[in-house]
Amino acid sequence: MYLRRLESPIYWKKNDYIDYFGQKNQTGDGQFQLNHPNGVCFSNDGKYFVILDSFNGRIKLYKNMVLHKIFGQQYLQHPIKVVMSKDNRIFVSDNFHGDIFIYNINGELNWIISESFPNIHGISINSYDNTLAVVDQEYKSIFLIYLNEEYRYDEIILDDVADSITEVIKDCAFTNDDKHLVVTEFNLNGIILIDLFGNMIMSFGFNYLNNDLFNPTAIYVDINNNYIVQDRFKIQLYDMEGNSIRTIKNINRGCDMNNFGGIHMCPITFKLAVSEEETNFVYVL
Repeated sequence: MYLRRLESPIYWKKNDYIDYFGQKNQTGDGQFQLNHPNGVCFSNDGKYFVILDSFNGRIKLYKNMVLHKIFGQQYLQHPIKVVMSKDNRIFVSDNFHGDIFIYNINGELNWIISESFPNIHGISINSYDNTLAVVDQEYKSIFLIYLNEEYRYDEIILDDVADSITEVIKDCAFTNDDKHLVVTEFNLNGIILIDLFGNMIMSFGFNYLNNDLFNPTAIYVDINNNYIVQDRFKIQLYDMEGNSIRTIKNINRGCDMNNFGGIHMCPITFKLAVSEEETNFVYVL
């Protein structure tokens, strides 16, 4: 059962950014500079905003959109995706270490989930029971880590779910009912919807002749259960059945398949944050 449709979020009507971070097309490690930013995330109350400054190996935490703290340099090497739990814990996947680092809102490292994932990418957390979904690109698997059950985990092997349409998976996101995951397939230009038992519900894209998806990396599910997908050239909005609704914004994510990027929506204001790794720029629509 999906949530009923709500009033259209305001980002549908936005054509330009209203906040921005970093210095566009400039690389640096200064306080207000970025070097290949990837994951972005708002807290549930909209008060905090996080940017992963990947090549600088650090986390930039904003409070009310003003820089509040910089931390993580002691441990992080290549952080690429960030999510926040309801209690404002910050979960960061690091592609260099293959680990997930858990920080509190004060920037203190509380825990490391060290399963040595060989090629960790996207992560997502649900709002029901703090289950963390972790994408491992090399295994073509999604690990479901149950944070309320002493970090017990299950593995969904995408080859078993959809062998012919999985080559390189990048990101995932829980749907609003917390019972399904949408997964981006980078090489084959598609999106897969699965349940938490590893059953494929549907897929879309995967059509080279007539397909508006090109190397999708990051994905977010909005309040209407629509899918917001970041691919190589744009941010695209799809309905829950995979029909394209509109292009939200054209972007420049670059052609390196290791570029990740990031998108996340503030649950209070519906502002949409987008990172452009190639231009060292993060903006909020």
